[in-house]
Amino acid sequence: MKQRFQSIFIGKQVVVFWLSCIFAASLFSIENLGGRSGIYSPYNVAIYFTVISFILFTVVRLFVVQRVFYSKWIMATTVVISLLLLFGLVNTQKNFALYYPTFIAGFTTVLFIFSLFQYRITTRQWRSVFLFICIVGFVQVLIALVQRFDSYSLWYFWTGYYPFEFHGRYVGSLQQVNMLQTFLAFTVAVSLYLISFRIFRFYPVYLKIIGCLFVLSATFIILSSGSRAGVLTLIVSLILVFIGRRKALFKEFYYFGVWITTFIIGLVLSLFFPGDLSAIDKFSDVLGGVDSRLYLFKTTWALFMEQPVFGYGLGGFNDAFVNFSMINGVPEYFTEDVRRFTHPHNEFLFWMSQSGMIAFWVLPIFGFWYVFNLFRGGWQKALTILGLLAPFLIETQISYPFTLSAIHLFSFFLLLFLGVQAQRNFYYVSFKPLIIFTAFSAVLTVWLITFYLSFVSVKSIFESYYFYNRYYLYKEYPDQEKQGYYKFATQHPSYQHYVKNDMRHMLMKAFRENNRYDLNQYLLWSQGLNLEKGQHADVLENVKKIHKFMEVMSD
Repeated sequence: MKQRFQSIFIGKQVVVFWLSCIFAASLFSIENLGGRSGIYSPYNVAIYFTVISFILFTVVRLFVVQRVFYSKWIMATTVVISLLLLFGLVNTQKNFALYYPTFIAGFTTVLFIFSLFQYRITTRQWRSVFLFICIVGFVQVLIALVQRFDSYSLWYFWTGYYPFEFHGRYVGSLQQVNMLQTFLAFTVAVSLYLISFRIFRFYPVYLKIIGCLFVLSATFIILSSGSRAGVLTLIVSLILVFIGRRKALFKEFYYFGVWITTFIIGLVLSLFFPGDLSAIDKFSDVLGGVDSRLYLFKTTWALFMEQPVFGYGLGGFNDAFVNFSMINGVPEYFTEDVRRFTHPHNEFLFWMSQSGMIAFWVLPIFGFWYVFNLFRGGWQKALTILGLLAPFLIETQISYPFTLSAIHLFSFFLLLFLGVQAQRNFYYVSFKPLIIFTAFSAVLTVWLITFYLSFVSVKSIFESYYFYNRYYLYKEYPDQEKQGYYKFATQHPSYQHYVKNDMRHMLMKAFRENNRYDLNQYLLWSQGLNLEKGQHADVLENVKKIHKFMEVMSD
């Protein structure tokens, strides 16, 4: 019995299982408002829950194997993330509850790196993980093709899978064009990496056929999506992986030739069925100096120069950007509403604006140190890993993938770990039975809390979607009307701000239109708040106004 229990934690495929689950979680989806993305979009909640479960599993494993691995890279990652967060706190002005997801992401990332170093992942296991990533990529491709060609939402009608409701654009379950295209570019590069191994010859025929269909369709989607990020990352990553693995690829000339052929077919199809050609126009905008991102980059740099030491604090970019734009004006080519920009579409500049000079120094130092260590292990391996990292690295310079997409965040750090996994040491530990029992109880408690918070997050996501579409959905979801709007989201720290605004707007409209139903819904919603403690004085005042209004109308 004891051996069976231990085998659960020390089995050779345990880490493959968990890493596969993390990528599979990216396919989770429910009805949601795409605008409220970040850590609380559906698949991000699923990924964070899976990653935290993996971390807790690893903690239990430490007590079973009684051996802890440590590495300078665990310390380096911890120091970098901690400095960014701590310096960002100095000038943080707004409610911390709105930005605690940033701390959750940072803390989880550090523990994720620590957990990875507790496993010895062999080349064979890496191939298994990469193969599963390609399978997930193929599923994303199928979702994207349905989104592109199923104009009547037949697949959504048959399955109820929310991503199938999107039309005319390739977003997959990630719900954002650039996020999907850079992820697909990564998976196409992974497929090229996989066929360079001799073992690929012995893969089942059906996997080889799926691989060919995946490379063909993914190439077609990336090139016809209109995504500059997708096209650029695909080119860069394939070039680097090819240079790094060229000798091995030429030894597998037959399969490499098949891969090249399917890639070319996908390229040709994108020329005959071009889809969105806006990527060409967008590249010309960059060359002409009239791309909106250029204004964002210039303005963010100017903001950094105005307040370089500690920056504007976590979440301070939006206010600083709006104020700067209002005072100095915006160029004619920048036609966007400045108030909606919470990020400069560049992760490096974003952290410089939030945390100041510390981001300007520690991020490049960490990057150069990592690359230096990579090349010490051989330039072919270094180029291969940089090729796999390229889609995420490039995307960080033109968007904000680590905010929008958890799969980008953890894929990036997983690949960082791949490059330095051998640089670790260990020491033995022993624990008394009481300590082990206490630790197991604590882990179970944390997991249950994580499960509950994830459940509340998913419910909050749906409630937000329902509120904005309630006139069309109330017959389908009558319980939402009976229990009141935002039952779970009202208690969610990251949704409370949105909930109050939504309910206030509904209340004002109900007063204007004499809509007693919505007035009663506001009263029902207010019952879920603890109004007696005075934490929601504005809501209490509105409740009094409703009662007074109803008395007047009754008279």
